[in-house]
Amino acid sequence: MKMVEGFIRIKLSVLLAMITLLSGMLSSCGLFNEHTADKDEIAVIDVDKSHDHAATFKALWIGKVGTYSLKLHRADRSWVDIWVEGYKKGKKLEQPLLALSYGRYPHETYDGKVGLVWIYGANNKDMIKLYSESSSVGMVAIDQFIGDKSEAGRTGWEYTLGEDGLSLKPGETALIGSFRMNKGSLRTGYDWNDPEAVQEMIQSNDTVMLLKIKVREEKSNTHHR
Repeated sequence: MKMVEGFIRIKLSVLLAMITLLSGMLSSCGLFNEHTADKDEIAVIDVDKSHDHAATFKALWIGKVGTYSLKLHRADRSWVDIWVEGYKKGKKLEQPLLALSYGRYPHETYDGKVGLVWIYGANNKDMIKLYSESSSVGMVAIDQFIGDKSEAGRTGWEYTLGEDGLSLKPGETALIGSFRMNKGSLRTGYDWNDPEAVQEMIQSNDTVMLLKIKVREEKSNTHHR
C-alpha cells in the first residue's frame, strides 16, 4: 500500500509540475494575458474592430467614423481628454475644433469606446462629434474651416495607431487619427511616431485635422462623468 501511495504522489507531483510549466508557457505566449502593462502605463488605446459603423457610413456616403477601444488601468483616478486640432496651410488654429473630457469612474479598471463622428451635410455644412460611452460633445459645424469641398482636391482619413495600438503614460499626448485635404498629391506612409514626419505632413497639405488623446492621473477620489 505504501508503494502505491508513493507512486500516486510521484504522479501527482509530475502532473502539477507539467501544469505549472504549461501555464508559464501560455502566459509568455500571451494566451492568458493579451497585454502586459508596464508600471508607467495608464491606458491602452486601439482601433475598435468590433463595429462596422465606419463601413456603413462609407457605403452610404454620409460621413466618416473613427472608433477606438480604450482600456484604463486606473479608471478611478484617470481623466481622459480627446480633441481635434485644425491646421490651415500649415498654421495651427488657436483653439481645438472640438474637445471632450471625461473620467473618474467608480471602478479601478474600465474598458470602453471613444471616437469621432463626421457627418456630411448639404451645401458643405459638415459637422463633427466626439463621443465616449458615458458622454459626448457636438455636433459642431466645420464648414468654415474646411471650405468648399468641391475645390478641395484629394482627401484622406486614417488611423495613426499602428497594428498593435498605443500604450499611454500619464499626461502623454498621442496622435490617434488624421484627416487631410489637398489640391495637390496626397502622400501616404507617414511615420506617425516621428514628430518631424507629422510636421511635414501638416505643412504639405492645405487642410489637416488631427485627433489626439491624453489620459491624466489625478489624486482626488471625486467621480465625474
